[in-house]
Amino acid sequence: MENSLTASGWKDDFYRKYRLSTVPEHLLIIGSFLIEANYKSDSSTLRSRLDPKKIEGILNQAWCVVGAKNAKQLIESLLTLPSVHNFKDVAEVVLNQHKSHPKHPVASALLGESAKLFHFIDQKCETRFFDCGYTFNFSAYQNIKNVASWDIERAGLIIRYAFTIGWLTEEEAIAYLKKAYTVAELNYSNWCQYFIGYLKGRALLFDASEGESSNYITVLNEIMQQPEMYFHHYPLTQSN
Repeated sequence: MENSLTASGWKDDFYRKYRLSTVPEHLLIIGSFLIEANYKSDSSTLRSRLDPKKIEGILNQAWCVVGAKNAKQLIESLLTLPSVHNFKDVAEVVLNQHKSHPKHPVASALLGESAKLFHFIDQKCETRFFDCGYTFNFSAYQNIKNVASWDIERAGLIIRYAFTIGWLTEEEAIAYLKKAYTVAELNYSNWCQYFIGYLKGRALLFDASEGESSNYITVLNEIMQQPEMYFHHYPLTQSN
């Protein structure tokens, strides 16, 4: 990971060069959590600061995406929220009933009765949610049972990376971000819920150990301290 965000580093020469007046800032919130986790100071523009060859390698190796057609298919698939629809049984047991699931031991530890993920977030983020005007306590945390943002954020990352390497036009990228933002609006009331939903989705369906969420919780702590980040300025109910 790169050095922490700074106001001067976030809207710097790269931002001034590649800022697109056609992209409403609030749309760039979609995917920003993952973008910042991959390469800090990277979510101020639609274009990523990562080297295009590295981005292509990430898309090839981590996502099995090898071209524009594959990228569009993946984005469109993610925006149908496959994780929400395909893993209802696991979500019901672990997220709703707070019980253990025999096939998902890590999720059971992080999200089940012991709720380790909550304690990890609470310990690392301290009062960040309150500083940002969000309610974050155990009850509010437990009430977030929707993991749609796990799919939405990943779609946001693919959109921005595919645009950066020329697999999406500017118009296509904006259209996909608008659709992703609408899906976020339909599933969450605020960015606090959205970010926690992503962490829960990751814990439920991806993390192979209890400590794998650690880096993402650290990133969440950092971006919540950065007043220039777009999500501080645009509520999730912002019309797109």
